[in-house]
Amino acid sequence: MRCSPTAGAGPAPRRLRLERVWRVLGRPTQASVCLERTKSAPFGLFGGGAGGPGRVTVTAPDGVERELTSKGSFAAAAGAVIALRAPGSGGYGPAGERDPARLRDDVVNGYVSAESAALDYGERAALACPHCPPTSSDAQVTSMNATDLCYTPATELIPLIRAKKLSPVELTEAVLARIERLDPKLNAFCTLTADLARAAARRAEDAVMKGGALSPLHGVPFSIKDLALTAGIRTMSGSPIFQHRVPGTDAPFVRRLKEAGGVMLGKTTTPEFGWKALGDSPVTGITRNPWNTGMTSGGSSAGAGVAAAAGFGPLHQGSDGAGSIRIPSAFCGIFGHKPSYGRVPMWPTSNTDSASHTGPMTRTVADAALMLSVIAGPDLSDRTALDAPPADYVARLDEGVMGLRIAWSPDLGGLRVDPEVAAVARQAALAFQGLGAAVEEVTPAFADTREIIRCMWNVHEAGNFGEYLAEFRDRMDPGLVAAIEDGLRYSGAEYVAMRARKLAYWDSVRPLFEKYDLLLSPTVSVAAFDVGRLNPKGWPDHPWDWFDWASFSYPFNFTGQPASTVPAGFTPGGMPVGLQIVGRPWADLTVLQASRAFEQARPWASTATAGRTESAGRSIGRPGSPLLHGSRC
Repeated sequence: MRCSPTAGAGPAPRRLRLERVWRVLGRPTQASVCLERTKSAPFGLFGGGAGGPGRVTVTAPDGVERELTSKGSFAAAAGAVIALRAPGSGGYGPAGERDPARLRDDVVNGYVSAESAALDYGERAALACPHCPPTSSDAQVTSMNATDLCYTPATELIPLIRAKKLSPVELTEAVLARIERLDPKLNAFCTLTADLARAAARRAEDAVMKGGALSPLHGVPFSIKDLALTAGIRTMSGSPIFQHRVPGTDAPFVRRLKEAGGVMLGKTTTPEFGWKALGDSPVTGITRNPWNTGMTSGGSSAGAGVAAAAGFGPLHQGSDGAGSIRIPSAFCGIFGHKPSYGRVPMWPTSNTDSASHTGPMTRTVADAALMLSVIAGPDLSDRTALDAPPADYVARLDEGVMGLRIAWSPDLGGLRVDPEVAAVARQAALAFQGLGAAVEEVTPAFADTREIIRCMWNVHEAGNFGEYLAEFRDRMDPGLVAAIEDGLRYSGAEYVAMRARKLAYWDSVRPLFEKYDLLLSPTVSVAAFDVGRLNPKGWPDHPWDWFDWASFSYPFNFTGQPASTVPAGFTPGGMPVGLQIVGRPWADLTVLQASRAFEQARPWASTATAGRTESAGRSIGRPGSPLLHGSRC
């Protein structure tokens, strides 16, 4: 047992930081104890004093308690109770012991704002630094609680960290605590790397205190979808086949996020190999929608969508082979961007005929622009990556849509759409008229892709994973098994012929984008539906075919165009609806600018994060935001 109590971050002195209790079962045991007292500089919203000593006691079965020395071995009889209590110091002690000089030093050094010192330590603290008036950011940090920190965008967290008004450790601990409290109901993370995150946060804090150059995402938490390789961290791909795989290298975008100073929280859930647009897998179970836990999260970037909506940090990576960023983003009420094909390099390159894209899933467009600016750009590991450097997505984000010609299609020329979803998406599309763009309703003459997606999707599943059926069939997702078996019935000649139709599909799409800068449509035909179903009620059942309700997204995987989804509103039942924004090839900046203009006109983050209530274990965030309906868990 080892305890290192350090400086705390609250007004109460010697606040309990850790308590662990063990009972000795079966037979007597021999153990050892080593207690260390560590002093560190205060860092946090309220300063903090040096750490207090820990204490270990052994209570014998007869009730006699003895305190152990700081170091050494001891024996404990069967039935004995061993208790470790580690107080973390915080604040400056009782009112009569508050030292104005210490407060003044901490205010000057940026450990605590003058306003929060006065608020939490009384009048003497206000006199400690009369020449330090509170700034707006001081007031912002002072008013933040842990939930606020978890919902704060990365673009706001970064300046607070750089100004020493927010500790990366404090931020990371707040997010980890929220995950620990809420994720048992949601199941967004399949592998939480809490210890690694804390270590990265401590390194980030040390760099801040030393005053050196800081990276773009310094101290900001992020997550990675479990389809992506992560060095030294389990990568299951949602499958029992790779349940114990630990790669030796990072995918390029993982490496870039780490090099940019981000704090990796862990891996988020995906259905097996990302084969469907839902959120369950044989090894991780069901990932649930935070707006209603009886509903699906969507997929295949299921955990990423839930994590963003639930306030599990600001930045989340998703991948999209047929809608897997946009569908869960729409179902969970967040922003998601599928970049142009090749904008973000992949390794290993996905063996799906250039269908898979990697991109950001966030609560704000600015956070997505920031994240994309870090992960985009060529890499020698991916010869299919675009060789052009990314545009300045952050600096040019607010240029708007004035003068753009925008097409709006409620059904892409004949797709089935739930009326509730269609009505919300239409009203959202019309909002662009008030932003200076010309919006016209169109009926696209796109070629029929129904046979193309079903053939190519299943042939890819068969080619990539069919070899595992003999050993793992009974442990795999039955729908994936059925899709693989369907894919095995196609000949090579049939696949090549279908691929030719896919390549020619752009010729039917190109005329619309020769006339219009952007295309708007619903992101998905339906809102999130009941967990445990492959297709919504009222839609045809099928062993593997889920494409009917998700046909707005995959056409733009075929063409490689950039496409985002923005929160457009809610159904009468309270579930989010997304509006898809599709750009010309390589026009990621235009899509992000349009998304940002819509966000400013109809802000969704304030709706999704208004309030503070987490009463009775029902609300994961705030009133009017995602709810955990306990009766439906």
